[in-house]
Amino acid sequence: DDDDDDDDDDDDENENDNDNENDGAKSDIHCPFPHRNASPSNNHCGEHGSHWDLPHRPDEETWKLIEEHNQLDMAVYEAALEHFEVQKKAMSMTDMEDIE
Repeated sequence: DDDDDDDDDDDDENENDNDNENDGAKSDIHCPFPHRNASPSNNHCGEHGSHWDLPHRPDEETWKLIEEHNQLDMAVYEAALEHFEVQKKAMSMTDMEDIE
């Protein structure tokens, strides 16, 4: 089965070696879930299900379709940003009241 090709990841790729934001040190925390956001070795997009090397960026027509189909996601993201800014202001007002 061609789908099994995707399961040949090295165990090293599955480890979560995040840099600590404060000092750049490696974390000892490892994610128990496999790393699955890599492209498959065969995307089955070519002739007769063969691999086709896709461009790094979609063409303009494809890009516009992606944007059109993600309008709701983008609106939710913008609303979340606005909500977050309101929360930050509210928190800073609360902090100021604590100081007084």
